[in-house]
Amino acid sequence: GSVRARYGNDNGSVWTDSCVEFFVIPGGDGIYYNIECNCIGTILVGAGSGRSEREHATQNAMNGVQRWSSLGRLPFEERIGETGWEVALIIPYTVFFKHKISSLNGKTLKGNFYKCGDELQTPHFLSWNPIETESPNFHVPEYFGTLVLE
Repeated sequence: GSVRARYGNDNGSVWTDSCVEFFVIPGGDGIYYNIECNCIGTILVGAGSGRSEREHATQNAMNGVQRWSSLGRLPFEERIGETGWEVALIIPYTVFFKHKISSLNGKTLKGNFYKCGDELQTPHFLSWNPIETESPNFHVPEYFGTLVLE
């Protein structure tokens, strides 16, 4: 295994690093958000109804996301063999910049969770809810699972 964190600036190509992702539809309008985070807490946030028409969140919106990484916050090139890492994010409702959300308590949403590393020595693509496409593609809301929030 390996781990990499080349991208240190938000809205960069974090999916090519060691990365976790959360895609979610918070409203009933078909717009989904992709919140992607590499192993040092650098994030990318996009919104739209499909893969090709994504709009990125502003840096101001992303600055509200609290982040912690077991590997610190400084970028580094691929490390072979060192594979354990954890991240934690506290994501405010303002990150969902295409919607006016004040609470998701009691809501049922559609979403998926992913782990990827597109440009690692061994590229990998994992999902919480199965995706049945010929090649890896996380931008497929029809394969999102059901999330019931308390």
